[in-house]
Amino acid sequence: MKEISAEQFKQIAEAIPHIVWTSDPKGDINFVSKQSVDFSGANQEEQLGKKWLNFVHPDDRQNACDIWLDAVKSGHIFDMEYRLRRHDGIYRWFKACAVPIRNSIGEITNWFGTCTDINDSKQAQMQYEKNIDISPALLWVTDANGKNIYLNKQWFEITGQKPEDGHAHGWLEMIHPEDIDNLRTQFEDTLKRQDKFRFEYRVRQKDGTYRWSIDLANPLFDEEGNFQGHSGAVFDIQDQKDAIELLQNFWNLPGHMLAISDVKSNNFLELSPAWEETLGYPLEELKSRPWMDFVHPDDVDEAFEQGKKLLVGEKLIGFEIRYRKKNGEWIWLSWTVYPVGEKLYSRVSDVTEKKLATERLRESEKRFRFYTEAMPQMVFIADPKGNIKFFNRRHYDYFGVDPEVDEGWRWTEQQILHPDDINRTIMTWQNSLRTGEPYQIEYRLKRHDGIYRWHLGLAIPIRNEDGTIKEWLGTNTDIHDAKMASEELKGLTQKLKMALQSRDEFISIASHELKTPITSIKLKNQMQLRALAQKTPQALNPERIQNLAHETDLQISRLARLVDDMLDVSKIRLGQFALNRERVKISELVQHVIKYMKPEFQENDCPVPELNIIQDAEGNWDKIRIEQIIQNILSNGIKYTEGKRLLITINVEDKLASVAIKDQGPGISEELKERIFDRFERGVKASEISGMGLGLFISQQIALAHHGKITVDSKKGEGCVFTLYLPISE
Repeated sequence: MKEISAEQFKQIAEAIPHIVWTSDPKGDINFVSKQSVDFSGANQEEQLGKKWLNFVHPDDRQNACDIWLDAVKSGHIFDMEYRLRRHDGIYRWFKACAVPIRNSIGEITNWFGTCTDINDSKQAQMQYEKNIDISPALLWVTDANGKNIYLNKQWFEITGQKPEDGHAHGWLEMIHPEDIDNLRTQFEDTLKRQDKFRFEYRVRQKDGTYRWSIDLANPLFDEEGNFQGHSGAVFDIQDQKDAIELLQNFWNLPGHMLAISDVKSNNFLELSPAWEETLGYPLEELKSRPWMDFVHPDDVDEAFEQGKKLLVGEKLIGFEIRYRKKNGEWIWLSWTVYPVGEKLYSRVSDVTEKKLATERLRESEKRFRFYTEAMPQMVFIADPKGNIKFFNRRHYDYFGVDPEVDEGWRWTEQQILHPDDINRTIMTWQNSLRTGEPYQIEYRLKRHDGIYRWHLGLAIPIRNEDGTIKEWLGTNTDIHDAKMASEELKGLTQKLKMALQSRDEFISIASHELKTPITSIKLKNQMQLRALAQKTPQALNPERIQNLAHETDLQISRLARLVDDMLDVSKIRLGQFALNRERVKISELVQHVIKYMKPEFQENDCPVPELNIIQDAEGNWDKIRIEQIIQNILSNGIKYTEGKRLLITINVEDKLASVAIKDQGPGISEELKERIFDRFERGVKASEISGMGLGLFISQQIALAHHGKITVDSKKGEGCVFTLYLPISE
């Protein structure tokens, strides 16, 4: 046979309505037809070698590669289905086939392959298989010998059987042992007759339980009428079986009087056994006579009127009449009747005990109301969900509510609780409803005159015999007077405790601070006296005497300042703190204080503060007291900055003169900032820095007396900025 040229092969390949391709013996593609270029939108170069795999769907790629390489290695025909990406990004299903081309000695020289678009048929097949698999029925097919050749996915999911175990007769392993022999017999008979099949049996589920199913099948014949087997479906009927059994059990339940009667004849057609158990008449006797024969004479007219409603199709629910028992005793029966066509379906209950219990309950309620009306507390009853269904008279009197218009009154929706108590009260009440725990709370209730008074709310659950809550019984007791007395006593106790604590703190700090300068003076004097007694040459040295006098003066000044601070605190407490106002510039006060404190700066090796005047201000202030504030803040800065320079800035902000003093100390925490201006408060422990903790307290009181204030801005480790604000207009 004459070999065709490459050009002829190309023409033939492009004339075929499929993608044509070839590869070398190693499996690398060396040619693709124009159909492949048009489909993929990629040129030949982009599809040669192993690049063709780039156009295979990611989910199919590895499998396609493995099967192709296996075919190349073994020389077997390549045949599989996979998805290829079209030029618009859409994947379509193709059937790929390839055969090896061999030379005269059997060696593979090339591979010739095609890819045929099967997307439409593949989608239809997949949809069909999906429909079969999602069918709620278990579908099956057998051959002419009765061997199973197909089971759908549902069979294996429901039974848990493996697909390889279900074919032939393996599916019978899933049938209940008590049903399998009868099933075999019927199925074999159906095979012989080549007829329809219908049988009920139990199928084992994957959890090991069995469920009733019905199996329906039709015979299969080919076009020539030859029997091919059966095609069937298995449907779960366990629920129907259970429903029938439940209905039968329900009909025979003791105490459940069920009846079916004829509308026209007024006779019973069917009666449950409970009728005979309750009335004592045989069922046949009851069915042989009109049901009205057993009705109490006083109830006949009412029964007759109710019967008219049934004739026009109305239903009766809870209709109660008296019925005669065989022993002559009368009992109360409650009827619920539904007319359906020419029949009446009735459910009847003996409610005699209920009637008697209702009467006893009515008498009990009368006694309960009498007792509750006599109680001094407000009494309420709530259902298990918390809905109030009873209040005694005290409730209506307190809130000024008319009992006649109190329908649906809900305390959680009324403005009777103090706003501060609403959320707490509702949460406590809901917790009791949820847990069944007794309810106890103190809250304020608004009286009809708008006055809130403290009450003790109590409620306990009243339970049924089975432990469920039947209702809640509660009271509200006025405890206002006792509450106020208790709060007053608590307040006095707290004040006394705080006063004693403040006293102890003050005595401790004051004794230490007052003793320090005295001890210093005493020590210096003792040293001087000892030097004089020993006639030490330096004892009368002028410079030594001057230093002693200077040190004594400093300690006396410190002592005087401590005494002044204590006097100021006393004046503030007694309201005797007065101001001597005069017109003065704030810069002059600051400069005067800096000059006055120079010795203190020098003594503590601290540079004189840097003064920055952005805008000066003048006002009517107490010169001495304002200087006292500035001196206190600067003194604190000296204590905490360890020789670093302080910065003072004078400015005017919103008609307020401001003096900001910035130090480079350790700073103070957010917690301490809240109370730094309280009495006896310090930035550090008392053992670290001396002072009674009164300076900032007194300074703030002086500022407030001027209608000003002192603020502090600080972060731990970044120093502090204390700012004094004074109104210019004052």
